[in-house]
Formats: sequence, C-alpha cells, structure tokens
Amino acid sequence: MKRIICLLAAALCACTAKEPAGNIMDGDGMLRDFFSYDLKGRWIRIDDDAAEELIFEKDTVTMIHSDGRTETFPYYVNDGSELQNDDHTIFIEAEGLPYDELIYQDHQTEKGLKGYLFAVWAVTGGRDPFETVMVFQREDDRNHYTPDTVPERLGVPEEEEREYPPGGEASDYIPLLGEMWEDAALPEFIRQYDSNSVIFAGTLYGYPADILYTEFLRTGRFHEITCYVHDMNYEEFHEVLKERYGEAVWSGEKENGPAAEYRKDGLQIDLWHDTAQNYVRVTFRRIKE
Repeated sequence: MKRIICLLAAALCACTAKEPAGNIMDGDGMLRDFFSYDLKGRWIRIDDDAAEELIFEKDTVTMIHSDGRTETFPYYVNDGSELQNDDHTIFIEAEGLPYDELIYQDHQTEKGLKGYLFAVWAVTGGRDPFETVMVFQREDDRNHYTPDTVPERLGVPEEEEREYPPGGEASDYIPLLGEMWEDAALPEFIRQYDSNSVIFAGTLYGYPADILYTEFLRTGRFHEITCYVHDMNYEEFHEVLKERYGEAVWSGEKENGPAAEYRKDGLQIDLWHDTAQNYVRVTFRRIKE
C-alpha cells in the first residue's frame, strides 16, 4: 500500500501547513495526497495490548479507546517537525488527550516501507524533546511485533546540554487561561515562544519546574500551562494541589504512573507522576463552558 516518495519530490515540495494535509509529488507530473495515500483509514495500537484505535476521515478522527468509549474530533496536519523534515505532525483538536500530537513517519521493514503514527508528549531534559507514549500502524499494514521490535521514532537529536530561558512563577498566569493569546498579559518573551522547542525554567508554587505555555492554535487562545517538576514526591505534590483545589475528582493510573484530576473555579488540573523519567507533571487548563 505504501509507495516510496521519489527523491525529486523532497526537492520540489516544501513542507507547508495544510488542513488537513498537503499534496506531495509522486512521479512525473503527479500529485500524491498525504491523507488519501497515507493517513485515511483505521490505525491500531501496536506497542501495547490495549485495544486503542484511530480512524481518520478527511476532516475528523474517531478514537476508539480500550474501554470501548468512542470520541470524534477535528484535526489538522503540519508538514515537518523538530525530529525529521519530512515528518507529518498531526494535531487533534481536543482537551485531555493522553498525548500532545501524532508524528507520522515512514520506516523500512522486512515487508517494505510502512507508515507509523507516534503519539508523543513534549518533555524536558535529555536528548529527546518528546516522549513516545503510543505507536499506531494502519490496520492492513501491520507486521507482527513483540515489545522489543516495535519501531522507535527516527531522527532523535544527539545528546546535548539544554538551557531554558526564565519563565517566572507559573501560577501567576493561571488567571489568564482562556484569554486570547495576543491579549493575555503574558511577558513578551513567552508570547513569542515556539511551542515545539522552547520550555521555560521557572517555578510552580515555589517548586523548581520546567514550564510549557501553550496556545490553542485553531482558536488563538491561551490554552494551558504544563509544568514538569523534577525529583518531586508525587504524594507531596498531591497534598499541595489538594490544599488549593480540594479533593481530587478522579485518581488512578495513567501511562507509567499514578495520576489525579482536580476541578475548581473553572479550572481542570491534571497531576501525573511519570515514574520512568522521574518527574511530576501538572497541567492547568480552562474548562469549556
């Protein structure tokens, strides 16, 4: 099903944002549509026994969760990413998802060139700016995989020292959530950030943290604040949030560790301990009315 994109295509077709996807050259005078050839259809999770599925239509994606729940959301595609210039990055327009974005990559396999969707979080520290939390492959392209043979993302950067510009005290900007990004009273250096590459060094309630301030691109609103608090005891920070927002409305397990959710004053606060990378992540977002 997959076809190798000719080298001439890479030279002639610049990576530009499309909705939901762009056309790329595929032979003499021919145009290949990314959605029709690469994305459309049913995708199955292959890195875990959880029966997660994604079904892409032209303008929407339906998520079928392992517990049987079904949700449908709009999405859009940006061509190009931090990791590899010919990746396609897919953004699903929904809140509370278990990942930030999907990165499409072609990988050479024993059965030829196959496409994969890597569901990733933006993370801090180390050589990789993203953490892969799920891997999907098109239903009729699936090979046989074991936990040791699931493909890893291509183009992970080399190890390097990373420094983050100062981002202040994150809780100071919580009241601005939901405002238009350009109108929110954020410092200018934060408003000019690149959400895929810049994370700020600051604090959350006085605790040292790396902070990501996110604009919801489709609406232009100040969407959420995500704080990565390293070397922090999960139970201790659970008490910090309980003191400010009351008892958690939900607690349980997420990928790699315990999690909880709080709701108060029109805010949703998600707490999660990634035990694999040893940080506590706290995300603040405005609840839609």
